[in-house]
Amino acid sequence: MLKFGVKSAVLGSAVYYTIDKGIWKDSATTSAFYDELESGLKFLIVGGAFLQFEFINMLKFGVKLAVLGSAVYYTIDKGIWKDSATTSAFYEELESGVSPYVGELKKQIPYELPPLPSNDRLSYLMKYYWNCGVKTTFNFLVDLPTHTSNAAVKIYDTVSSSLDAADQKTNSSQEK
Repeated sequence: MLKFGVKSAVLGSAVYYTIDKGIWKDSATTSAFYDELESGLKFLIVGGAFLQFEFINMLKFGVKLAVLGSAVYYTIDKGIWKDSATTSAFYEELESGVSPYVGELKKQIPYELPPLPSNDRLSYLMKYYWNCGVKTTFNFLVDLPTHTSNAAVKIYDTVSSSLDAADQKTNSSQEK
């Protein structure tokens, strides 16, 4: 439990640091942060080898992993994965918490933003798209023998035409 607490604190610190630096504002800020980080670590030498790119890639991965870990930990801590009633309550709490900011954002942006979907509509859409994915998967599996035989015929035709062309070249070169 203590290890998990320490890991969570480290992940939370990493997330706070990235938010504090403004990394998540836009891609230009993120790119500028990575460029600054890269220039600071440009001459890092360990064992005579430059670890510039490997270290930066590991650091990028670590930051992304910290954000993901924090998000997963937060959702587990809030009980989103327990049952649908808890998830629905969290969604409504999130909607009521975000609504004032959305109102301010609407005033600043001339574009009309669509309303947040209701729980019933969101539930319907999730079921609909899940069923579409299942139907498409099974349609593909039903048609798989046909696709496989068509591919085998095309491969056979391509290989046989290539072999015929090679035989004709060999025969014509031997006749000369």
